[in-house]
Amino acid sequence: MREIRDTGKVVGLDRVAVMAALNLANELLRIREQESKVTTTAVARVRAARERAETALARHQQLEL
Repeated sequence: MREIRDTGKVVGLDRVAVMAALNLANELLRIREQESKVTTTAVARVRAARERAETALARHQQLEL
């Protein structure tokens, strides 16, 4: 709140508090979005590895027949 107040762009304690709350909410949303992207990427990589392993196992089983 001090940083916001010190910029001089926002006047009034209530407005500074609202601006600080909005900044915190925005930061939280950005962090969640980044985590979501990381999770999505990790899930995709695990899925691709599983599919490669299943394909390799299927080929191996066909060779045994």
